[in-house]
Amino acid sequence: MKLIIDVTRANPDTEGSLVQRAVSAYPSVSRVDITILRVTHQMSAVTFGQEVVLPSGTHYSLVANVVFEQLRQMLNVAFDQAVVVFTFHKVVFELNARLTTDQQMRVTFRSFSSLWQHTTSYAGPQGLRSASSSAESALQAGSTMSGEPPSEDILPSLATNRPVPQRQPMTTFRWPHELMPIDDAVTFLVAALREVSATAPAKAVRQTDVRAILARLDNRFEKANPLASFPGFISALLRAAEDRDAIAIDRLDINNPRIWLSAEAAGADNRRFLQVARRSHSRSQEFLDSLRRQRLGPFSNIRRQLFDALEMVINDGPVALGELLRKTIDVTRSSIQTQGLEAGRYPWRHVREFLTELLTRRPVLVGLDGSSVAPSFVTLATPIAGIHPDWRSQLDGELTVALVAGGVDIRLADVSALAGALYFERSDHTEAEAATVISKLLEIGRIEESDDDQHRLVLPTVPPPAPVASANGGGNHLSASEGAPIPT
Repeated sequence: MKLIIDVTRANPDTEGSLVQRAVSAYPSVSRVDITILRVTHQMSAVTFGQEVVLPSGTHYSLVANVVFEQLRQMLNVAFDQAVVVFTFHKVVFELNARLTTDQQMRVTFRSFSSLWQHTTSYAGPQGLRSASSSAESALQAGSTMSGEPPSEDILPSLATNRPVPQRQPMTTFRWPHELMPIDDAVTFLVAALREVSATAPAKAVRQTDVRAILARLDNRFEKANPLASFPGFISALLRAAEDRDAIAIDRLDINNPRIWLSAEAAGADNRRFLQVARRSHSRSQEFLDSLRRQRLGPFSNIRRQLFDALEMVINDGPVALGELLRKTIDVTRSSIQTQGLEAGRYPWRHVREFLTELLTRRPVLVGLDGSSVAPSFVTLATPIAGIHPDWRSQLDGELTVALVAGGVDIRLADVSALAGALYFERSDHTEAEAATVISKLLEIGRIEESDDDQHRLVLPTVPPPAPVASANGGGNHLSASEGAPIPT
């Protein structure tokens, strides 16, 4: 067992008495396992263990940070290490919320008032109890925080201590593993902080800047990504990184803490990871830039909702093509708002243009006569009754064809980056989706694999016949390999 005795708020000349009482409560604890926190104007408490001396006037939140760092070091020594913390500071008691469940089982926070007579204290599940009138009983109470304010003639008043709001633990929080494993996210955070040289307190970044520097490495961290946009996402990531000793956090500004790499993480050799992260990010960004130049979005973060809305409107019954486009955008916008995202941040006119362009390049809409219909001035009033099977893969495939046509080299090693660009997510599932799209394009001859040792995707020497949509809404059906029209 170890003791941390924080006397930084003790009344003048009471420090020694407080330390003696705290130490007497745990006579089996060796003096080398005792750490005492005091400020410079206070007398040296004793010759026990070690002292941590802070400047006079140190803010109590910084005291809490020092206590927390001491706790982390002690708990890392052994898995069964127990620690008792004595303090006057409310903010130190609230450090319990920052500990893991296992750590909470090993740490006890006690008020000095529990060492005095006539103290009502919380005794866990059994509820409130009164310590006996004897000092010995009070010392053996083993209580945590005092249930009533200590008397001012013995202890400093807690009423004058300005409360500091602390971030509460997310009891219902579940990290979105669909985005990436939490350990991967922490690794990205370490890399991002190294990128901006946040390796010491003097070079710290604010919490509000963390998302932006993460998004530079990987666009999955952008707030536009639904998987990364829920409240508390960045706070949850920072907690995980702190638990792994990857970062240090100064919560003096509780609304916007300062973040920097821990000494261990700052000294780690992450150059290899950084090269991988930069390459992966730059490839995805290259794909996105190419599509945007061609007015093809790709609106990766909302394209699935857009496609869902398109299918929903078509399933409601025949609808004029122009009306279909309008309703699809309206339903998508409503869906985004329902998810708690900011619909106003999306350029909906460009989203509609993007959808129109995709449906023009690949006419997967089906008219009343079962023929393919592509958007045009003439077909805006044409009733749409269905959509071709596998139409989603066909439209996603059109984006891949556009990348190849735009001069972007796509090799097998780029599947992950392609998944990131198309689906705003790199995972086994999205990589499999991207690979399936490419396989179907190769199967129907929309693209080919180069016959050199690079095995790049290239446009076919002789383009296959594409489905044609006539101005009046009629046109050729897709071939069997591309999916037959839905009967009406």
